[in-house]
Amino acid sequence: MLALLISDKLLVIQHIFSSLCSNEDYADSDDYCRIVFSCDSVVGTPVTLRVDEYGFYLHWVDQHNESDLLDIATIRDTRTGRYAKIPKDPKLRQIVTMGSQDTLEEKTVTVCCASDFVTINFINFCCTRKEIAQLWTDALMNLAYNLNQINGSTSRFLLKAHTKLTLITDKAGKIPVKNIIKLFAQNRDDKKRVEKALDASGLPSGKNDTIHPDKFLFEDFFNLYRNLTLTKSRSGESIQ
Repeated sequence: MLALLISDKLLVIQHIFSSLCSNEDYADSDDYCRIVFSCDSVVGTPVTLRVDEYGFYLHWVDQHNESDLLDIATIRDTRTGRYAKIPKDPKLRQIVTMGSQDTLEEKTVTVCCASDFVTINFINFCCTRKEIAQLWTDALMNLAYNLNQINGSTSRFLLKAHTKLTLITDKAGKIPVKNIIKLFAQNRDDKKRVEKALDASGLPSGKNDTIHPDKFLFEDFFNLYRNLTLTKSRSGESIQ
């Protein structure tokens, strides 16, 4: 019964992801382009907004190939319409008003996120049509409150860590080794251990090195994780 429930949840995630990425509303490239802004800011950045295939992260890329992401598990609420936050600056309001004749509030998606119960941040995206804004608002809420976000297995959280690494790439689309080290290392000794594990896994270990995503699949990441967690027995043999 539990396995069936988990499978159903995964199907829900796959359906939502398919709706976001395969919906006919997105056939036109203009519908992929959104403007991300802060209410108090005077600058809006055109971005392409996506969700990874597992429903872990909301991530966006700007015109200069600079990327950012948000852990969907930290989303507390999503809003569009009268409760959405629009820019306070008149010039920015004019810039982000694009596409159809729908009101700016109807075309805006406000994402409320927090890692605790005190500090709440708001990220705002302006779309070209209110239907697109509503689709993203509903889909992100469904993903955020899916039980798999907080009750997944160990292997699923490892998959989440790997997914984050593949999303935070440099302008050339490669994974910086320093991001891998930062994920596992808390101090200098940890850093040395991670570098040794990278070498043992046949991966680059220099702080300025990069890895092509095709050369760092989940199997490669899991092998790195295994090398990190190996310990020596009294006889000198490596044990898990």
